[in-house]
Amino acid sequence: MSHCILNSNSKVEGLSNSPGIISEVMNLLMEKQIGIIQLPCPEMVVYGIKRWGHVREQFDTLFFREKCQDIIKPITYQLLDYVKNGYKVIGIIGVDGSPSCGVNLTCSGDWGGEFLGNIDVLNKVTQLSQVES
Repeated sequence: MSHCILNSNSKVEGLSNSPGIISEVMNLLMEKQIGIIQLPCPEMVVYGIKRWGHVREQFDTLFFREKCQDIIKPITYQLLDYVKNGYKVIGIIGVDGSPSCGVNLTCSGDWGGEFLGNIDVLNKVTQLSQVES
């Protein structure tokens, strides 16, 4: 499960619609008695809480990809151990719109460079889009 579903405080400040846990998802999983593994938030790991919003093109770097591989490795080992011991992995829950955790949609756009003094910032913001992941 994407990190921000269990801790929406990890989202870019101002983007969370929930003060903590996204309870609708959690209530359903608890009702169905489904176990959860919280995935680390790669954006938070690399940039921390005080980060700006990004688009997927900004994360398409060798460093970010390597960091994602590093942080997912122990989770992969846990999942393999669960499967080896008879558990069934039924899915992965992501967050559409997220540049790194979007399942069907992710935030995309021509975004980058110096933010202050960029007279074209409003135009760039209006051109951000949701694209298939």
